[in-house]
Amino acid sequence: MVKVCFFLLALVILSCSSSQQSDSYDLYNEDVGITTDFLPFTIDSFTDKWCYGDSNPCIELYIANPKISEPVFLKNFFDTIIYKKVLSWYQLFDTLTIETSIPTMFKRMIEGFKKEIKEEGYDYLPRGYEFRTLYRISKPFSDVYFVHESGYQFTGGAHGYYYETFFPFINNKLLTKISSFIADTNRLKIILATHLKKQSAIPENISLSEAGFFVEKDELPLTNNYFFTRDSFYVVYNPYEIASFADGIQRIGIPLKEIKPIIRTPY
Repeated sequence: MVKVCFFLLALVILSCSSSQQSDSYDLYNEDVGITTDFLPFTIDSFTDKWCYGDSNPCIELYIANPKISEPVFLKNFFDTIIYKKVLSWYQLFDTLTIETSIPTMFKRMIEGFKKEIKEEGYDYLPRGYEFRTLYRISKPFSDVYFVHESGYQFTGGAHGYYYETFFPFINNKLLTKISSFIADTNRLKIILATHLKKQSAIPENISLSEAGFFVEKDELPLTNNYFFTRDSFYVVYNPYEIASFADGIQRIGIPLKEIKPIIRTPY
C-alpha cells in the first residue's frame, strides 16, 4: 500500500528500456535557473517504464548514477546516495521486501503500483506515476564541489512536486549544516530577507509575509540547502518551504563578497 502521495513534473527525458544503460549527458544545457558551469560526466542511468497499452499514462522510474572515480570522496558519496534515494521511493510500499538491486526494486515498484490500482477497482491505469532524479556537479573553486540533486515525483493529485538539493563538499568534507560554513546565521537571515525582497521587487515598507511568503514578517527560516559559484552565494527553498507551489523554487542570490565577513575562518 502506498504510504505517501507525492507530486511531479518532468526534468529529464526517460528511456523506455528496463535495463541499466550507459549514457552521456550534456549537463550544461540543463536549465536550473542559475549561472554556473556543471562538470560533464558519464552516467549509468537506472530506468524502468510500463505503460497501459501503447500510450500514456505510464509508470516511469529514473535515477542518474554518475560514473566517477575521482575524487574518491565523491565516488563514495554517489555509491551511497543513489541506493538511499531509490530505497526512499521503494519504502512507500508496506509489503515489499528490501532489495539491494536497483533494477529489481524498480520492477517491484511497478508491480506494486499496478497492484494498488487493481485494489482500487480499476482494470486500467487511471493516472501516471513518475519518480525521477538527476545529479550534476559544479566546481567553483579547486577545493570546492557541489553535488546538485534535482528531481520530481508524481503519484496523483493536481500536480507534481519538483525540488533541488545541494550537497556541499569543501576541503574534501561534506558540510551538511550551513552553520558549519557561515559563522553568523542570524546575520545571514537578515541579508537573505533583504535580497529576497529586492529580487521579488517588494517595497521596503512591505514585509515578506504581507507579500505572500510563508514567513513571520521578514523572518526567513534557516535552511541547509545552499551553494555558491565564483561570484555568488545562493540559498535555496523548495516549493512550500517559504512560498507557494506556483511561485516555484526560491533561489536567493547574494554577492559572495557580501557574506565574506561571516564565513567561518577555515574557509
